[in-house]
Amino acid sequence: MIKFVYKICPALVIYKKPKNPLYAGYTQGFIVFIDPAKQNDIGLLMHELTHVKQAYKGLFIIHGLKYIKNLKYRLACEIEAYKVQMTYNPEYQSTYANFIANRYGLNIDEKYAYYLLGDCNDKW
Repeated sequence: MIKFVYKICPALVIYKKPKNPLYAGYTQGFIVFIDPAKQNDIGLLMHELTHVKQAYKGLFIIHGLKYIKNLKYRLACEIEAYKVQMTYNPEYQSTYANFIANRYGLNIDEKYAYYLLGDCNDKW
């Protein structure tokens, strides 16, 4: 399926089980892979399309290298994508904070991730 970001930039969405069972979806450049079991999760799709936007904005290779090498950049990318996802599934903020703290090698705790996603007074 083809989706568009920035109204003109294509993103190819493929429903295929990810190799890493920790992730329901991932993005490589302008290609999005989503677990078929999560095919109806619009929040997840929008999260991954946010990464496609980031790749277009960051000129793909530069974005990819920065994402791998720069923890602050990676954190900013994930916070942006999870905030978009939260607009569809706000009840999962704690889950998303846990993912950010534990799945991306960012060396932050769940409390700080929760704070970055929104109002930290809700839970902590």
